[in-house]
Amino acid sequence: MNIGFLFIFFHLLQTAVFQQDSAKSFQQKAVKPFTPEWSNPLPQKDALLIVQVRNVRTAEGVLRLGFYNSQDDFPDVPHRNLVFPKTRMEGDVVTDTVINITPGTYALTLLDDTNSNGEMDYTFLGMPREGFGFSNDAKPKLLKSPDFESCSFRVNPGINRITFRVQYF
Repeated sequence: MNIGFLFIFFHLLQTAVFQQDSAKSFQQKAVKPFTPEWSNPLPQKDALLIVQVRNVRTAEGVLRLGFYNSQDDFPDVPHRNLVFPKTRMEGDVVTDTVINITPGTYALTLLDDTNSNGEMDYTFLGMPREGFGFSNDAKPKLLKSPDFESCSFRVNPGINRITFRVQYF
C-alpha cells in the first residue's frame, strides 16, 4: 500500500510541475515578438520603408538584406539583417516588403540566396554564383564593394520607398 501511495503522490507531483512548466512556457511564448529567420527585428518606430528589388532571376531561395547605419561598419557588420521569402515575386520583381525602422541614413546590401544557405556562393574562380546588390544600384569597383556614401539614402518619418536591382555575373 505504501508503494501505491508513493506512486500516486509522485504522479500527482509530476503532473502539477508539468502543468506549471507548460503554463510558464505558454506565457513566455505568448509575449515573444515575431523574429524573422536568423535576424533581429528592427525596432518599431515611426518610419516605414518599402523595398522593391528588381531583376530577381528565380523564385527559389530568399532575399537577405543587410541594413547599415554607419560607414564604419559598411559592408561587413550590418546594423540589422532581414530575410524575405520570394513569395510576393511578380515577374522579376519582389516588392511591397515593408519594414519599420528608425528615421536616419542607411545603406542596404542584398544577397539573392537561391539555395538558402545564408552565405554568398562563389565559382572556383572566385566570382559570385548568386545575385547581389547595393542600395542606389551602386556598383562594386575592382572586386571591392562600393562605399557607404554611394549606397546611403535617407529614411524620413512616414512612408519611404527604395528600388534597386540584383546584379549577377
